[in-house]
Amino acid sequence: MVLSDLKRGESATVLGAEQGMRPALKEQFAALGIRAGEKVTVLCVSPRRQTFLIQAQSQVILAREAAREVRVCRT
Repeated sequence: MVLSDLKRGESATVLGAEQGMRPALKEQFAALGIRAGEKVTVLCVSPRRQTFLIQAQSQVILAREAAREVRVCRT
């Protein structure tokens, strides 16, 4: 399962990045608190699921393409 599969209000634990994720994107995610073992919660999803507002260490807005790169497990 990936982050973009979650619905508003759902929480998950980050398992890691999808294979082939660019190293620069992986570093950006880590700086935002989106790294293996961290809990994330989806606060809001745009009507067409184009963007996701998530709570990690701080609130972060992710495009659907980026949210598809993060493997998660629902908690």
